[in-house]
Amino acid sequence: EIFSPVSALNDFTNFIKENITGYTTVEEKKAYVWLINFIVLKIKNPNKNFEVALLFSGPMGSGKDLLIKMLSSIFGVSNDYVYNQNELGHVLGKVNTGLKNKLLVIVNELSGMDGSKYEEQFKDAITREYNLIEEKYQKPFKQKNVITICALTNREKSIRFGPENRRWILFKTKRKNVASLHPDKNLIETYWSPFYKKLESKKWINNL
Repeated sequence: EIFSPVSALNDFTNFIKENITGYTTVEEKKAYVWLINFIVLKIKNPNKNFEVALLFSGPMGSGKDLLIKMLSSIFGVSNDYVYNQNELGHVLGKVNTGLKNKLLVIVNELSGMDGSKYEEQFKDAITREYNLIEEKYQKPFKQKNVITICALTNREKSIRFGPENRRWILFKTKRKNVASLHPDKNLIETYWSPFYKKLESKKWINNL
């Protein structure tokens, strides 16, 4: 299948409009523009820390994981710039080998308990100038912090927002739980399969 730069870009932006930010209300349009601009800035300025973190909240099957797969493909899977982790200890703890040379760190299934417990560690990880990388049996070394944290959750209030916690940007996904629309347990894979097929095309990724 032939993909053009325009068609690939339209696929990606329409996916975000329809599933992540929405594009109906003024606020949804603002969220869409902000997210697209941020992704572009992150790609063009990989060595800059923007000192914000992104929280994508929504039910299973609403497109959160697929968005991360798209971003991972754009940054280049073989480059290993994206670190996907369920255990916060490996992201915010002392032994943090996974942070080495990373641009994006994905925190899966963030709960309100974790968000509260690690609130200060998150703030530090988002804003600090350097990461102290500590690998087992190796001497710790400093590395410039250019990481953007992206957290995924299907729970309410996983992060406490307020005057003292202004670094998080929240996106509530617009796509309903795909699995609830049909009893077929394979519906989620069927529904999203066109996008997964595109992610297998190097030409589609390159055209983004």
